[in-house]
Amino acid sequence: MKSKSLNHNVIFRVEPDSIAEEIGIRPGDILADIDGLVIKDVFDYRLRELAESLTLGILHPDGTRSEVLIEKDDDEELGIVFQDDLMDDCQSCSNKCIFCFVDQLPEGMRSTMYFKDDDLRMSYLNGNFVTLTNLKEEEFDRLLSYHLSPLNVSVHATEPELRVMMMNNRFAGHIMDRLRKAVANGIDINAQLVLCPGLNDGEHLEKSIDDLAELGDHLVSVALVPVGLTRFRDDNALYPLKSYNQESALEVINVAERYQRIFLKKYGRRIVFPADEFYIRAGVKIPAATHYEGFYQLENGVGLLACRRAELFQAISKRKRRRHFFEKIRRALSGLKTTGKFQVAVISGVDAASYVSESMMCVVDNYGINIQVVGVPNDFFGHSVTVTGLLTGQDILKAIHKIADKSDRVDAVFIPDVTLRVGEDVFLDDMTVQDIMSQSPLPIIIYETTGEGFVSAVENLPDRTSQTSREEKI
Repeated sequence: MKSKSLNHNVIFRVEPDSIAEEIGIRPGDILADIDGLVIKDVFDYRLRELAESLTLGILHPDGTRSEVLIEKDDDEELGIVFQDDLMDDCQSCSNKCIFCFVDQLPEGMRSTMYFKDDDLRMSYLNGNFVTLTNLKEEEFDRLLSYHLSPLNVSVHATEPELRVMMMNNRFAGHIMDRLRKAVANGIDINAQLVLCPGLNDGEHLEKSIDDLAELGDHLVSVALVPVGLTRFRDDNALYPLKSYNQESALEVINVAERYQRIFLKKYGRRIVFPADEFYIRAGVKIPAATHYEGFYQLENGVGLLACRRAELFQAISKRKRRRHFFEKIRRALSGLKTTGKFQVAVISGVDAASYVSESMMCVVDNYGINIQVVGVPNDFFGHSVTVTGLLTGQDILKAIHKIADKSDRVDAVFIPDVTLRVGEDVFLDDMTVQDIMSQSPLPIIIYETTGEGFVSAVENLPDRTSQTSREEKI
């Protein structure tokens, strides 16, 4: 086993009134070992933390080392928060999937954009989907022994030869063996199938769903996601793929709905769900929020639009219980301008624009403002990429200039924070929020991409003026 860098074990924070604070551990210290044994990762740490008696080896910033014997209850945590959540290197992907989005990126982007993680531990920590192709059996058994659930798995196809071909990995063919082993350990499964027209849909999709159904009650959900193709595929000499059209998207929906009827009768759950993109491309109405049984795969765009719509209605309904609330907001909004209603433009991907516009009517009706939802073409990745979360700063800025040129008046432009990298004020093309604000001819508001987040942003408008609305993230 290769030696592990202790940089992963740097202590970021010590919880107040915790054991760690009591024994003098400080941020910047390094947890070198427990009972003389190196800590493999955060799961190893959490398991050892359960012991009633343990000795911590601590390295201090001045280079000194101390050892502390701790006696505690077995369910008592130490109160240490580490700088690195995983406490280890993140395992990279060993596949070369023919549909990989990272392989379709242009040159010159930030280096982190090209890193492909495929670490089962990150599935547990962050909900990432993993392929299970790069795990030795011993490591897989170790992680299963923690009985953490659910496990999010990128399946794509259950037929061994087809999965090996699509993932360009000779170890990819045994996915059902691994899923059965996980289920035997009491672990639930969320499965993801990225569908490529003519490859793993049709009868191959039916075979995958039939195989996954063998997992029984432990199969929580199966997401059917259309392949995403950028304009750089040809430049990067990638496997020739095509996008779903209206007819082929409808075929996927029909397969899913047939299995939903079967599973409803057998399990009382639908289990299989096409992503919103399939409904939009097929021209079929997106089901109501109740259809999605808990929204298990929002990150895959499954039920996302229905969820956001339900959140908007819930946020409005909550406020309706507060007497005279909307009258006060409407008066405040009307006071920002001498004439006319407050005018808001909302940035959206092309796919979702019409649905978002329809959903926003409850806000229009209750707050007395005008909302224009703008579907922004993705010039950066290509017009076949139509989801909001893949819009770049430069494309959004171009759209804002067009809004300003075409509209007599827009009082604020709302940009959803799903367009930003997680935890950063940076778009996918490395433009920052400040870059947008400094170059925009219109006031900018970044809002949390939830129904509550949007309504709260609208309610903050009375505290802004058209000269001072270039605000920080709400």
